Amino acid sequence: MVLIGVAFIKLPTREVNGRRLQIVANLIRFFSGKKTKALTSKFTLNEPLTIVFNPNVMKVKGQTMTDFAANTPNFQSFNLHSGIDNFTYLQGVKVWIPKCMEKTAIQKLSNGFYSISMTSPFDYYSWNYADDGSKAVSTLQTDTDIENLEWLMVGIANNDWAGTSSNVVFKAGTAAPYPDPTFSFFPSKISANDILTLTRQYNERTAGTLKIHYLYRFANHSRHYGRHKR
Repeated sequence: MVLIGVAFIKLPTREVNGRRLQIVANLIRFFSGKKTKALTSKFTLNEPLTIVFNPNVMKVKGQTMTDFAANTPNFQSFNLHSGIDNFTYLQGVKVWIPKCMEKTAIQKLSNGFYSISMTSPFDYYSWNYADDGSKAVSTLQTDTDIENLEWLMVGIANNDWAGTSSNVVFKAGTAAPYPDPTFSFFPSKISANDILTLTRQYNERTAGTLKIHYLYRFANHSRHYGRHKR
C-alpha cells in the first residue's frame, strides 16, 4: 500500500475491489500493491492501485467535492484526468465517449468517500480512448522506467467539464526489470533420429519476434528450420 499525505484520525476500514482499505480523515489515501500491513511512499507500474478521496477536504474549483456536487447545477460525476510521466501516457476525460467516462469515473463509496481503482497503472495507461472513441494503444511497456503519475479531478455537469482540482503528482517506484533471455533444448538426450528443439525465452524487448528452432538429423544429413513463435 502507498500512503499519500498525513493521516492521524482513523475511521473504520472498508472493502474496495476486494481489498480492505483503512479510511482516514485526510485529503487522499493512496494504495498500491498486494495486501500488506506495511505502507510505502510510492506506487509501482505493475501492481494494483487504488486512490481514495475525502470529499470534505479534496477541492474542485475551490470547493470541497461535497459542496461542488451540491452547488453545481446538473452535476453528474467526478472523473480522473490523468497520465504517467507528466501526462505522456494520458487517459483524458472525454465527455462525448461513454466508455471513457466509465473508465475514468471516480466512484462514491458507501461511507461517503470516493475512490478509483486500477488492476495496475500499466493496464490502465497502456491504452486510451482516442477522440473518435476507438482504443489507441500507447507505447508504455511493462518495464518502462516511469517517474510519476499526474492527475487532476474533473467535475462533470451538463455533459461537460464544470471545474477541476489542482494538479497532483505522485512519485513512482522502480519499474520491474524486463526478464533476461533464457535458453533451453529438448530432449536432453538425443540420437541421430531425434528432432532437437532449441528455445529462447524472453527476447530483448526491442529485438523482435521470438523464434523456435528445430534441428533435424537424418543419417549423414542435417537440416535447420526456423519457425516464428507468436
